[in-house]
Amino acid sequence: MLAQLKNQLHILKKYWGYESLRKHQQDVIEHILNKNDVLALLPTGGGKSICYQLPALLTDGLCIVISPLIALMKDQVEDLKKRGINAEYINSSINHKSIDIILDNCIYGKIKLLYISPERILSDLFQNRVLRMNVSFIAVDEAHCISQWGYDFRPSYLNINVLRKIKTDVPMVALTATATPKVIIDIQDKLEIKNKTTIKQSYKRSNLSFEVINCVNKIDVIKKIINNDSSIIYVRSRKKAKIISDKLNKFGFNTDYYHAGLDHEIRSKKQSDWLNEKTKIIIATSAFGMGIDKNNVRVVIHYDVPESIEAFYQEAGRAGRDGNLSNNYLLCNEKDDDKLIDNISSKYPTVENLKKTYQHFCNINQISVGTHSETNFEVDFDSISAKTRLSKRTTFYCFKYFINEGHFSQNSTGKFFSKIQLTCNVNTLNIFLEKNFKYTKLVDILIRSYSGIFEDKIAISERTLAKRTGISIEDTTKLLNELSTFKIVYYEPKLNDFIINFNTPRYNINKITISTNNQKNKANELFKAQSIIAYKNNKLECRNKIILDYFGEKDNSDCNQCDNCKTKVYKNIQSIKTIANAIKMTLKYENKEVSIISNELNDVVHNDKIKETIKWMLDENIVKLNSVNQLSINK
Repeated sequence: MLAQLKNQLHILKKYWGYESLRKHQQDVIEHILNKNDVLALLPTGGGKSICYQLPALLTDGLCIVISPLIALMKDQVEDLKKRGINAEYINSSINHKSIDIILDNCIYGKIKLLYISPERILSDLFQNRVLRMNVSFIAVDEAHCISQWGYDFRPSYLNINVLRKIKTDVPMVALTATATPKVIIDIQDKLEIKNKTTIKQSYKRSNLSFEVINCVNKIDVIKKIINNDSSIIYVRSRKKAKIISDKLNKFGFNTDYYHAGLDHEIRSKKQSDWLNEKTKIIIATSAFGMGIDKNNVRVVIHYDVPESIEAFYQEAGRAGRDGNLSNNYLLCNEKDDDKLIDNISSKYPTVENLKKTYQHFCNINQISVGTHSETNFEVDFDSISAKTRLSKRTTFYCFKYFINEGHFSQNSTGKFFSKIQLTCNVNTLNIFLEKNFKYTKLVDILIRSYSGIFEDKIAISERTLAKRTGISIEDTTKLLNELSTFKIVYYEPKLNDFIINFNTPRYNINKITISTNNQKNKANELFKAQSIIAYKNNKLECRNKIILDYFGEKDNSDCNQCDNCKTKVYKNIQSIKTIANAIKMTLKYENKEVSIISNELNDVVHNDKIKETIKWMLDENIVKLNSVNQLSINK
């Protein structure tokens, strides 16, 4: 046993430069080396990757790693190769010949870790080759994706059991940072974790401080929070990431933006600049941070309310990995709750919208009721949206519903929308069009049809542009390419059409109903949204305790670091100075009207007490009123 531990530490030091393992890492690795199934719940920053990468080097054979994100696979494989470890990945970005070579190398024992997407498991080529591979164990990263009750359910994760049937005696390690008790049971059942063995590290992060800030102008609040520390600001839209970065840069901050819509090379450069401290503050969507190990992040700000406590906690956990005190801020206002609920609801179309979309799609393609066509059909989202008067987002989710419910099969993968952005300013554009009149009509239609086209890449339809300009699709595409050559626009043609075929005969639309499964998924997402809303609106309980309780972990001690612990204001409090401290907390980042302060503290202090305290604070020159009747701290 001692010799085995020494060997582990030798490999750990040689490839990763660490002197020791954490207790939970050691326990997970022991289970793998003893060929036992195990579920590992290690919070963000808990070192999940080493839990399977290290034993992969200590065992004979190949470790198959199942990962949901192409970018994460690539980053991890590149990192392993830099360390001198033979690793490869297979996903939709790899051509068939390269896949063939990689699979052969796995059979010949030349590769220690093979990263694959869950969809790859259903490939006949992969299944036939894996039979000939000496597989040491299977690692399932982001294992919560297999659970319908998880915050990021991926139906493709259900394919993993096919792999277990092919390699019946191979042990499995499942890893996740966030799972409620219900999700844990679901993971154990669906992955058939033998003996239900679970290694769980506490979700408590004593060095993280949580604060919810109710504010009107979030940019002004951010300006007061951030400094030169390494920081992440999470937003929920790609467009917003760039806008906020541009605004903060104008105020002298060193920021950049990041989202999944950027080219891989650009994303890598932005990520590298942030990791190397060339950029201090990154404004990003949820695409940023997965698998990134930067230990000195001092501040994480959520500009928008996340969809769940799981997502919030995972992103917040990217701060303070070095163990030093770090701060998490959730910015919100009275409109955020409705926005969050509406955003979730929009992913679940009504039966009326499903019927409309189905009917128009069948009409366009002349498919009569009862016909079972085996033809492939392209979905033109712009055309269907125009006919149904539904947004492209709603139309897209209608088709996703029919695919998920098995009515249609999707026969293509890749980028289904072309994207365009006007990359020059208005003056340059006008000068160009005066000299190149043939592009005027197309550019005019682009500007009038797609708002925000100067600020960000916008999804477009060449077919729709052709109809509106009266130019053929071929000529429209040619003109767009020419505008791109002149650097007037950035044009990224779609790689594939969105192709589907019918799995069942065409329905009479009156038979279309919302499935029970769909209703459960919607209810689950709404429950998670209500949980994060309740978290942000709670002004009494320790925020760390709320998070721990959500994940099924009981802790009766307050963190004494979150905003609720710091204010310590309760309904029965009589001290005017304590109430004054609470009022000062609400004015810490932003000037506010008395009515807004009263609304924020109404759960903990009676309105009469608030007014009495504000009068005292004005008399004592602790606060002052400005010209628009807002209170501010008198410095």
